[in-house]
This record gives sequence, structure tokens and C-alpha cells, in this order.
Amino acid sequence: MVAWEEQIKERSVPAWRDKYVNYALLKRKLERVKHGGHADTTGATQILTDALCDDERRQIFREDAEAPLLSQGALAQPELLVEEFLKEVDCELDRVGRWYEEKVTSLEHRVRSLDSGRKSTASLGNRMVDTLQVAELHLEAVRLTEFVLLNVEALRKIVKKMDKQCKTSYQTDFVQNKLMRSPLAADSERPFRGERARACRRDLEELVSPELLKELRNKAMQSGGV
Repeated sequence: MVAWEEQIKERSVPAWRDKYVNYALLKRKLERVKHGGHADTTGATQILTDALCDDERRQIFREDAEAPLLSQGALAQPELLVEEFLKEVDCELDRVGRWYEEKVTSLEHRVRSLDSGRKSTASLGNRMVDTLQVAELHLEAVRLTEFVLLNVEALRKIVKKMDKQCKTSYQTDFVQNKLMRSPLAADSERPFRGERARACRRDLEELVSPELLKELRNKAMQSGGV
């Protein structure tokens, strides 16, 4: 099974790479919790970073050095270690959620503007739509949908891993009280499907011909979209 940090690397948009959950760093910090606050000396650090490029590897160690998870006073206090780790997870959720909120709000505005412009020109007898702009916005909508799916699963998995390793039971609470209240969630029966980005995608697909729609969907599949 491919490690989740490797899946994020493979499925993420290169230009957005630093916007995704830093799963490798969270996993490394969880190792400290597992070992009672001590740095991992089992070789797991090397395993976690083997698949990363040099810049990503340096970034992990730099962040770890600048913002250590645990103080000496926290050693041998499992509850405090877990609490501090969950704060780290919350910070990642907040960072990722704020970026998505900004990005998807911008996308919604541009889709509305495109549709309004089309209706204005249609009233003058011109029903043409900027197909290049539609294609660009459609691809962005696909990528933002995948962004939500990847990050929600990464956060859920790291808390589940903590529960398994530390004999805790925080996953349900985290999903219900943190993920569900974050910008990554939508008010629907399936809240973690990137519904706002999906809605933009549906609106854009209504603006094009069946031939172009087929082309857009093929590009979405090639980009790893859903």
C-alpha cells in the first residue's frame, strides 16, 4: 500500500504543493508522541522522508526544528502529548481550510462573472462563450474538489493513526467538531466531497456544447479529478 504522504505528492497540484496538509511532518511528530516525547530513534524518520525531494526533506526538518512539538516538561505525560499533537493537527486544518475558502470563493466569483457576461452578450444576439476560460475554470474546479478529498482524508487518517498508536478515541470527535465545522465541509449528506467546487464545475458544464463537455471531462479524468 502506498504511504499517504506519497499519495498526496502524486495526486497534488505541483503549484499548490505547500498548501496541502503536511502529512509527513504530522506523522513524524506523532512518532514523538508514541515515544513519550522523545525524538524518534528507530529509523522511522528516514522512512518518512525517503520518497521526498531534497527541498521537501529540508523543509520538514526545518519546520520540526523551528516548532518542536514537545517541551521537556511534557515528557511522560501521555494526555498532554496527545493534546499538543491535536493542536498541531488543528493548525494544519485551519491553514488548509483558509486557503481553500479563499480559492473556492474566488472561483465562484469568476464563474458567476463568466455566466453574467454570457447572458449579457446573449441579449445582444451573441451566444458565444469563452471556451478557453471555461476550460481553465473547469480544471481549477476539478483540482479544488480533489484538494478537499485529499486533505480531509489525510487529516482523518492521521487522527485515526494516533488513536491506534496511543490507545485514544478522538477520531469521531475530530470529524464531527473540527472537520465538519471547517471550510472543507459542506452542508450536505456527503459533506467532504468539495461541493462548492463541484457546483462550479456543474455550472461551467452547462455553458458548453456536448462536444466540449466531453473534452472537459476527459481532461478532468487525465488530471486525476473526480
